[in-house]
Amino acid sequence: MKNESFEKFVEDLITKEQLLSLSDEIEIALSFIYKGTLSEPLSAKLSSDVSESFRKKLILAEEKGLFSKDPEAQKEFFRELKKYSQSIPVCKITLAFVPRQSFLSNLEDWFIKQVGRKVFLDIYANSKILGGAVIEFEGNYRDYSFSSELEQLLDRRNLIN
Repeated sequence: MKNESFEKFVEDLITKEQLLSLSDEIEIALSFIYKGTLSEPLSAKLSSDVSESFRKKLILAEEKGLFSKDPEAQKEFFRELKKYSQSIPVCKITLAFVPRQSFLSNLEDWFIKQVGRKVFLDIYANSKILGGAVIEFEGNYRDYSFSSELEQLLDRRNLIN
């Protein structure tokens, strides 16, 4: 049941940057557990201190009874959520451009199909690769950039001349 709740917190996150923001919001939530009255839902205490998305997910967890009113259980929930989110692998991708959200969504879908699980994307832009992508994931490095293709083509041309 907790994993289902944790998945809700990360399902719309795509990038490593968003993962870091989630981690920051978890720390903020932890700091608010003992503020105000214990009967007040944590989501209400956090009203303007975290993103609306985080707060809505917390409200949903509270409504479904997945988030306890006990402060110690709340602390444990957030520790486990942080641990869960940090267990999701990160893939470094270098592109020739800064991608839009729609491109990132398509890239995330492609990775889920290829890897069979959620992956956070650590995106870098480098116009020197011309196009394509350079991918680093779980110790594997693949250069699918046009710059490597162009270098190979120029090397072959130099061998011929």
